Amino acid sequence: MRFSSITGYGNEPEQNTIGGRISIARETLELSLNKAAGTVDVSQTVWSNWERDRCEPPPQMLVRIAETLQVTLYWLLTGRGVGPCWRDLIEISPSTLECCWQAMEPSPLAEIFFPSSRLTAPR
Repeated sequence: MRFSSITGYGNEPEQNTIGGRISIARETLELSLNKAAGTVDVSQTVWSNWERDRCEPPPQMLVRIAETLQVTLYWLLTGRGVGPCWRDLIEISPSTLECCWQAMEPSPLAEIFFPSSRLTAPR
């Protein structure tokens, strides 16, 4: 199962199966099929069959797969929780974040969540 775009958080068809989530996480890490399979001591064919939902990994392998893919077991099983880290989407410089925050409407919640932060929106 190929990963072609990131448009949401768990609603894509690719993320509705364990195989789809395995594929997405592996590709996000830019991990080759061979390398991924080798880390859990299975053949490329077996790993590929997992990704294509031809079979599911045995329960005793799930923790090793999650560790290899740097995701939580809960995400691997359900698609919820901590999944792959899309580095290109989360690398936001502090100055960019501050500009975005400053442009927002003042909110009383800012003091609750950022009580001593310099990112508190001006009033």
